Amino acid sequence: MLDRLSALLYKLPGIGKRSAEKLALHLALEKEELLPLLQQELSHLVSTVKICKQCGNLSSTEMCSICSDPNRQKETLCIVKDISDLIALEKTELFKGRYFILGNLLSARTQMTPQTLRLDVLKAQIKDFEVKELIFALPLTIEGKTTCHYIQNECPGLIYTELAHGLPIGGNLEYMDEGTIAEAFKRRVKI
Repeated sequence: MLDRLSALLYKLPGIGKRSAEKLALHLALEKEELLPLLQQELSHLVSTVKICKQCGNLSSTEMCSICSDPNRQKETLCIVKDISDLIALEKTELFKGRYFILGNLLSARTQMTPQTLRLDVLKAQIKDFEVKELIFALPLTIEGKTTCHYIQNECPGLIYTELAHGLPIGGNLEYMDEGTIAEAFKRRVKI
């Protein structure tokens, strides 16, 4: 009876099979109170959420609040893999520039090619906004590094930076993997 709903919930990120079953059961038991609200929110989501034509963020208008903010620095563009990365960076309230969401990373394994990166849109933004610096906030993986190098080759003449990598605040060496420790050691700074 709940198999189809459970299968749909299982497709959501971070939801395992058992969690999907529990959620489906909970929704069935709380259907009078919870389902009308959930249905209303999902309908609202379908009818109002758009993708920002500049950065790829979610928005209720053609351009998201970040891209339409005149106080944002136009000459600095932060390249991220997906919307969740943008959200995480925005929560810090440190970055005052604009973003560009790739949506994918180059990968032979998953057949993600340069055509999936929206590079024509990126190049247009670099030109239109006279971008001087690209900040790469991509995963520290082979795919992330490959994508970073590819974009650098396709968009020459800019300043390229990436987020620092290494030990998290409060992290103990005994709990870190060798790659994280090695990266932190290579990027050590004078104090």
